[in-house]
Order: sequence, then structure tokens, then C-alpha cells
Amino acid sequence: MVRGHVCVRARAVRRYLRCVGESLYALQPLSVPGWAFCWLAAVAHRSCMPRLLLSPQQHGWVLYEALLVALLRFLEPYLR
Repeated sequence: MVRGHVCVRARAVRRYLRCVGESLYALQPLSVPGWAFCWLAAVAHRSCMPRLLLSPQQHGWVLYEALLVALLRFLEPYLR
């Protein structure tokens, strides 16, 4: 019984992190430039980044990579 509860909780956490990550990706700085610094703070927050990167089977890595690429695309004109 306890193992089933842990499994359900882990899936719920994965779904939640995916939802948050996809929401942040939809609100990336190229789409909403005025929110760029808040977006970066949310992506780099101590509650978001470690949980995405330490998720089981590295499920969050692809999503976090997409967030970092979105950030670099926004910064590209300023880095030239």
C-alpha cells in the first residue's frame, strides 16, 4: 500500500513539474519580454531547477534544456 502511494505521488510531482516547465516555456522572454527577469528568477529558483534536474530518469532535463535555450535565444542580440 505504501509503495503504491509513493509511486502515485512521484507521478503527480512529475506532472506538476512538467506543467510548471511548460508554462514557463510558453511565457519565455521572447514572447513576454517585460517579464524576462522574473522569468529567469523563476527558472533558476531553488525550488524549480534542482527538482527538474534531479527528477527520476532525468525526465526534467529535456524541459530544462528547452528553458535554457529559450533564455539564450532571448539574450542572443545582447551577446553580439
